[in-house]
Amino acid sequence: MAYLVDLYSIFKCKSDPLLENSMINFILEFQNGDHGFGYHQSTLSETSKAVVMLKLLAYPLEKLQADRFIAECEEPRCGFTEIPGTSLSYLEFIYGGVLAAATVDYKLHYPDSCIDFIESCQTNRGGFSRTVWGGIATMENTFYAVHALKLLSVL
Repeated sequence: MAYLVDLYSIFKCKSDPLLENSMINFILEFQNGDHGFGYHQSTLSETSKAVVMLKLLAYPLEKLQADRFIAECEEPRCGFTEIPGTSLSYLEFIYGGVLAAATVDYKLHYPDSCIDFIESCQTNRGGFSRTVWGGIATMENTFYAVHALKLLSVL
């Protein structure tokens, strides 16, 4: 769905309110009572994707109150976790949190923790793995790291 909304926003020549409302309503069906998004349970990754898509569709993001869910996912040691009340963190969770926060203009409480976690994921070959415990650097994880650092105004 994210790619569909992205392509629509790139290639639309004129607005199609019926199509846009259909996409918005479909996305909103996945919002949960905690103001996050996900199927059955909100996750930071799904919330991040949802707010980005809704922004591309010019939906008023303040109506979502997604900042409340983002705040619940903040974690002082790593920056973010995927689900509130947990502590496990991977690079994609940090990226999702930073992207969601930037999209809804939420001020992070632990930006330095995010930066430290991202930098700890860098491998000796220069790329980034998904954990601080080592691993194989991938293009996807390197994109997450570089984009998150850019959003955090480090680059």
